[in-house]
Order: sequence, then C-alpha cells, then structure tokens
Amino acid sequence: MPEENIDKKKVKSICRFDLVDKVKSKNIDQNNNELTLELMAIDYMKNKDEYEINLIFKDNAHIALTTEAIEVRLEAVSYTHLR
Repeated sequence: MPEENIDKKKVKSICRFDLVDKVKSKNIDQNNNELTLELMAIDYMKNKDEYEINLIFKDNAHIALTTEAIEVRLEAVSYTHLR
C-alpha cells in the first residue's frame, strides 16, 4: 500500500504501571497540571528481589519506579489525524 494512502494519526496514551512500591522523579514540575511528557525510552534492571524501572522523557526528565513485579499496560486516550 502506498504511504500516501495510509491513515496517519497521533495517539495520546497513558503508560500505566501497577503495584509500584516507590517512585522518584527528576526535572518534572509536579505542580503543572497541563504538563505532557513525551516518553523516549524505558529501561529496567533487577536488584535482588526488586525491579527498578526508568522512564526517560524528552528534555532530560525521568521517573524511577521500584517494584517487586512488573505490571504495565498502555492505554490510548485520544487520537488526532495527521495530514
């Protein structure tokens, strides 16, 4: 199928982590209710009986999660058609 015939859309999504024991953030204004973070990468490592999950966002912001089990889902919130 030629690329010009593909219906292109931008999807706003929520990446939801459940059963998290500890959260740390850096370079994120938690008082800004209008802030939208652009997720660039997800990294994780296991330390003994826990996982540390690092969410890396645009503009050097990141969130570190600590959990015993990784339980995550991606939920679509809205769609915008692109031209």
